[in-house]
Amino acid sequence: MKNIELHEIQKSIMEKLGYRNRKRFSELQGNKSSNKISFHLNKLQEENLIEKKDKKYSTTAEGKEYLAYIEQNQIRQPLIINHVLIFSGDSVYLKRRDDPLDPFPGSFRGLVLRTEKDESIQRSAEEAFRKEFDKESSEADIRGVMRNNVHLFGGFKQHYISFFTVIEDDDIERGDDFYEVEGLEEMHLIPGLNQLIRKSRNEDERFFGEWTIKENEDHSFELANLEFE
Repeated sequence: MKNIELHEIQKSIMEKLGYRNRKRFSELQGNKSSNKISFHLNKLQEENLIEKKDKKYSTTAEGKEYLAYIEQNQIRQPLIINHVLIFSGDSVYLKRRDDPLDPFPGSFRGLVLRTEKDESIQRSAEEAFRKEFDKESSEADIRGVMRNNVHLFGGFKQHYISFFTVIEDDDIERGDDFYEVEGLEEMHLIPGLNQLIRKSRNEDERFFGEWTIKENEDHSFELANLEFE
């Protein structure tokens, strides 16, 4: 991807549009003058980061790629993702995430951490647990590593190295965000995550493989491939 320096107003527009929002001029204007917003919208269109159809703006495939870089604050791939799965008895801790910068809006997942190369996967998971529940964590256990590929409609592709790290705590107070593992089929999860959560429960097995998700034209997602080595 070419190196593009955006004005703060242009970055704000990109973040409002996110991966799949379609917004009118008035929804993007905020408290800025119409002339100023028009100028920056035109600049983004010239860079092929956004497009306008039926009086609504949305990000292009190149714009989605740029958003991924904004979110990371640096240009580097593959991204290192740590899926922290917290089990208590037969339940797992999952929260709904609805963020325009999230490729999977409205889906449930465990704690998801973006991890630096020199950062400990286990220690970052334990620290996230302490922040989330205000109590000490038991030792985190890395159960699996997957090559995760996301193919968004329009041609943008993103590649992750996804770790699956488990923390078990049968004494934790289970609130509304704990869900029975046997009932996960009824929930709106990232495609393939249900199988990976179940596989992560087995403390005697380590897994490695390929996890590919594809976005359809209607912006729904499907599991394209889930293979274990």
